[in-house]
Amino acid sequence: MFMFLQRIIPDSRFLFVTRTLLFVMMGLLIFFSGNVNGEGDPSLVAKQVDTLLEKHWADKKLTPAPIADDAEYLRRTYLNLAGRIPSVSEAEEFFANESPEKRSELIDRLLEGPGYIRHFTNVWRAAYLPELKTTTNFGLTPEVFDAWIRDHLMKNSPYDQIVRELILTPSPTDEGVRSGSLLFYRIKEGKPENVAAGIARSVLGVRLECAQCHDHPFAKWKQEEFWSQAAFFADQPLPNLPGQDPALVAASATTGKAELKIPGKEITVAAKYLRGEAPKLTGDRPAREVFVEWITAKENPYFAKAAVNRIWREMFGAGIVEPVDDLDEQNPPSHPDVLNLLAKEF
Repeated sequence: MFMFLQRIIPDSRFLFVTRTLLFVMMGLLIFFSGNVNGEGDPSLVAKQVDTLLEKHWADKKLTPAPIADDAEYLRRTYLNLAGRIPSVSEAEEFFANESPEKRSELIDRLLEGPGYIRHFTNVWRAAYLPELKTTTNFGLTPEVFDAWIRDHLMKNSPYDQIVRELILTPSPTDEGVRSGSLLFYRIKEGKPENVAAGIARSVLGVRLECAQCHDHPFAKWKQEEFWSQAAFFADQPLPNLPGQDPALVAASATTGKAELKIPGKEITVAAKYLRGEAPKLTGDRPAREVFVEWITAKENPYFAKAAVNRIWREMFGAGIVEPVDDLDEQNPPSHPDVLNLLAKEF
């Protein structure tokens, strides 16, 4: 399937907690299929990342950890790809295999198995729907969302396609209102401010909600910027499903325009992108369609970095930026050149 460099990377910030570089490149490619240069071969990018890391080690006078032995490699591969440790029989089979390609063959086999689908379904549910840790009373069960994301994983859907579908959840008149992605809106109670904050965190890696009630005390975000983001979701109501809580329907009431009044203030703000640019809204399509085009555009400064950083964290245990949903000038990446390279390739 793919070729991978097999190299252990220490991260000086985390006491040399090691992972194999192939995990990072593999994770990026398997989930973001179709979006990586080089026709699916990560080896060229891996060599570039190696070069950058080796320079970092030399500058910091660090000695990289040795290459993992078979036992360590096997355990980490199963945990990262299947979310479990290998069975005794799986371990015995791997240790008995004398093929020089047995490590890459193991990756191929796990990627083609059901364990990978189950594990990354859990990973992306946790990223998009963190509220499920505390409640499930939203009219749709988590299994609906799981089926939706699982289908995309099985088809190797490009990540931008998944995000587009997540944000462009069917309107009230569409037949597909029971789409699993609808749970994202349902769990945010259909409120534009909750939806905007959730997308900022999970898709853009930005903690914007701290600016909901006042200017962010530490980051650059202003209160008007928060509500300008929320305004992209103010022109369409949440679909009304049979049996839905009437209070939830009322909470999702919108203005019919891509603008919102800031609570407690006599200020109405129109939809704007995070950097302050005004979108071209013609009124002939939902504002969120314009918004998702900006999110997934190559020029977007957050989208690719947030995706790359989140997968890096899944493979290494810590992001290049940590926490992964706090990409901010006050929280710089540990390896900015690596993050920029991977985001560019993505």
